Amino acid sequence: MTESGKCESRLIMEEDKTVTHDKLITYVDKLTWIMHIICIWFSPTSPTWRRAVNFAVCSASLSLGFYGMCFEMYMIYKRGITTDVTTSTTLCAIIWTAQAIISGVFMIQWQLSGRFFQYLCETVAYQKGKYIKKSRDKLKSELFRCQSSCCLIYLVL
Repeated sequence: MTESGKCESRLIMEEDKTVTHDKLITYVDKLTWIMHIICIWFSPTSPTWRRAVNFAVCSASLSLGFYGMCFEMYMIYKRGITTDVTTSTTLCAIIWTAQAIISGVFMIQWQLSGRFFQYLCETVAYQKGKYIKKSRDKLKSELFRCQSSCCLIYLVL
């Protein structure tokens, strides 16, 4: 191999390192953006009644779904096929209906409040590469506000 061939291969390796470094920076920026969203929406330093309601609705919906899944598994695997299926079907239908109503009300409230449109706009802007520096600055200011170790542990987890 000639000397120029070695130089070319070194240049290609350097370009690969640069591309990898750029990908790493992009990945870190994406993680920073996600942590910014977590800090803004779920930060314990600034609780509001809307966040409490959102948390309660999400918890109720997940709890109903989990209970319905566990009950159906219990009826099928523990009690066997001979069990009256109508009881299981009726209870699961009630649970799933309640979960659908809660999720529907939550989605309607989310769309009517304008948060859904704002979320879509931010998602599109993020996909185009905007908001990354802005999000990083907001994250730094939020972390600066979170002085207690409890808040920092919460953000890291």
